[in-house]
Amino acid sequence: MAEAFLYFTELLNLPVYDLKHRRIGRVRDAALVPLVHQSRVDRFLVGAGSSWLSVRYDQISAISLDGIQLSDEKLFPYHSDEYMLRMGRDCSTSRSSTSMAARWSVSTMSHSTSSAAPASIRFS
Repeated sequence: MAEAFLYFTELLNLPVYDLKHRRIGRVRDAALVPLVHQSRVDRFLVGAGSSWLSVRYDQISAISLDGIQLSDEKLFPYHSDEYMLRMGRDCSTSRSSTSMAARWSVSTMSHSTSSAAPASIRFS
């Protein structure tokens, strides 16, 4: 099966839904944490207003252009971390806005059960 791609500009402002399909906010930024994995988007920064939540990639059950569905509701407030490379904030200052339409590779793997593993999103 061919990999599906999401562009960073498509990821921004996607609604994020909890387990009961209530909207908890929108994606405001995404971040790589090189200490965890050097090329995978590890965190999604979700918020409504001035307070943001940090969502790990393994807390996501599905990603589509309709939104992001969470598989876990243990969410933590976002705090700035020097080990986190934020795609919108940190990369936009060093690249032009046209190159910020970077390609995100979204692949889902199936378990032996009917549920799918969280999406793996890599920056290329």
